[in-house]
Amino acid sequence: GLSRLRLEGQTRSAMTAPQLLSLWPVEAADGARRWIDKAVLDGTLHNVVFDVDLDEEFFAEFRLDDDALNLTFDVQDGVVRYISTMDPLIGARGSGRIAGNRFGFVLEEGSINDIEIVGGDVDIPRLIPKGGDILISADARGDLGSLMRLIDQPPFEYLKRYGASPDGFGGEANVTLNIKRPLLEYFDEDRIEYSVSGTFEDARSPFEFADYTLDQGDLTIEGGKDGLFLTGEANLGPWRADLSWAERYGQNGEPTRYRISGPMDRKTLDAFGIGLREYFGGEIEVDIEAEGKGLDVSDAYATVDLTSAEMAFGDVWSKPAGAAGEIKVDMRRDEGVLSFPSIEMSAPGLDLQGGVFLRSNISLQEARLDRARVEGLMDGQLTLSRDDAANRLKIDASGSSLDISDFTVNALKQAGDSTFDLPIAVDARFETIVVGPDYALTDSTLAYRHDGSTIEFMSLTGQRPSGPLEMTIEDADANTQLATVSVPDVSLLASSVLGIDSLEGGRMTLEATLPPPDVDIPALGSVEVDDFRVRDAPFLAQILSLASLTGFVETLSGDGLSFDELSFDFGMKNQRLTVRDAILRGPALGMTGQGEIDLSVQTIDFGGTLVPAYTANSILQDIPLFGDLLVGRDGEGIFAVTYTIDGPFSQALIAINPLSALTPGFIRGIFRESREDLPDSMTDALEDQAAEVEAPEPD
Repeated sequence: GLSRLRLEGQTRSAMTAPQLLSLWPVEAADGARRWIDKAVLDGTLHNVVFDVDLDEEFFAEFRLDDDALNLTFDVQDGVVRYISTMDPLIGARGSGRIAGNRFGFVLEEGSINDIEIVGGDVDIPRLIPKGGDILISADARGDLGSLMRLIDQPPFEYLKRYGASPDGFGGEANVTLNIKRPLLEYFDEDRIEYSVSGTFEDARSPFEFADYTLDQGDLTIEGGKDGLFLTGEANLGPWRADLSWAERYGQNGEPTRYRISGPMDRKTLDAFGIGLREYFGGEIEVDIEAEGKGLDVSDAYATVDLTSAEMAFGDVWSKPAGAAGEIKVDMRRDEGVLSFPSIEMSAPGLDLQGGVFLRSNISLQEARLDRARVEGLMDGQLTLSRDDAANRLKIDASGSSLDISDFTVNALKQAGDSTFDLPIAVDARFETIVVGPDYALTDSTLAYRHDGSTIEFMSLTGQRPSGPLEMTIEDADANTQLATVSVPDVSLLASSVLGIDSLEGGRMTLEATLPPPDVDIPALGSVEVDDFRVRDAPFLAQILSLASLTGFVETLSGDGLSFDELSFDFGMKNQRLTVRDAILRGPALGMTGQGEIDLSVQTIDFGGTLVPAYTANSILQDIPLFGDLLVGRDGEGIFAVTYTIDGPFSQALIAINPLSALTPGFIRGIFRESREDLPDSMTDALEDQAAEVEAPEPD
């Protein structure tokens, strides 16, 4: 029957929340009353000042005008469970006010676990009728790991969304938290709205990127019911990068979006295991955009700006700093399998476009370059794949041009001492293959097989204007291999590949037997060169000059000396070339020779005979008995001088013995240095080597 109530006054002592509620009109702002009853677990109220004027209209309609109810109070040591599923606020201190149909509370300090609350407020804009909202905000600072534990509680559960744990987070967090929820005891949790914003300083997290975790981050966070957004910069191992993370919840299945960008230098690439130190200098700008779900990246797109970088891949291709260049890469992850369906690299003299596809174990399935243009190296396309049966890499290439001159030169420089150990199979078909800088083949093919320790098979074929070129290495039997070479225009090839400019014309044939890779004996073979001319050969010119054959010297420096044939047997081991029974035949001059040439240290130890007027001088060679007595060895003549060449290539000492010119052929051998003969065959060489191993050591 109460129709009016007028109260005015203030408390003299502290009051608890239950004591306040005991004075609260039972049906006045019942939702706020029940929230205080359940949420305010502890604390005391001081300086409670009230002015209540409830008239008949209030009791009839339960409507509060602004001047009907005024209540102010201070709170100390409050314990408030602002959301029932989260850890409570403790040690709360602040002041509150009810003004008519509105309740407000200003929080001055408090804490949640070890998170310090440095300010906040609670606002209930409408006390009656019930069902209005309560608005809660708080400014917090503290350890990032503690904050992550808090926001991983319901209803936020930020980390659980990504299958992550708060362990491993650290740094200083300064955040503002806002919560809006109905002032009802029971309601759908979807009606809870919340947001968080703030900064993380010196932040670290357990999230990995290329085996490195985020560290020393200076980040800004914005989050809420619609999504989570993180921006700033941090260290990912050695890389200081700009980061962004955009997670939008429940919006048409929109994926999580990530972005990482920043400069990288050689040290950064080394740390990530990319290892381009010998090819790269300066800085590159890397920009990676990705998307997925949570921490599971499904697609990524990377752009690398090479403009500030200096790059060089041997003599094949180079780019100075300041020249434009760019790499673009698409990445896809489908059911855990990684692929790069689009890779593009462009720079002056370079244009590559293709893709890389991996298997579930990250091993290569296929890499292709649909466009592979490297100025001075290749213009065409190629595919790389795995030959699982032979456990090696397969390369199939084709196109308009391929330049293998660098490979050819290096292979000849390292003759007999290759350190190549990659199991590989190459099949190439090109309109033009450049073997040397000025020696190209048309309609050319290249096949190459290597098992990681030795060449299993090699074939190079092509056309020259003067005829076909063929080079092969193939099995001769179970233990040895046979190498055969047939080269037109050998003088051009020698000039292009070896830098020997003293030859003109000529066709060379070579046949050699190669030992098993684990047997320490030389490769054995023979060489024959037909129909060529020699001009400006320093060693030969000096020999002729010392022999007082000035006419030949003049011819050599002019039109050159023509020869019908050069032939010799050889052995090759560890870049040491052994030459035996070398014969040089020409209308005007002939020579014989034998010796050793060490390509690794560039020294020569060689000797033989020089035969002027060769055709006439050796005409008696075919007469039985007298030919052997007067001429001596095949290739020598009645009148011949012996010569020697000894020392480094650049300072070799050349000498002749003039007395040998007056010596009959069968005695001339006295002037020759005795040298060990080469084995007649690889079979003999293997047997000799086996005998040496089995022979007992002398006492």
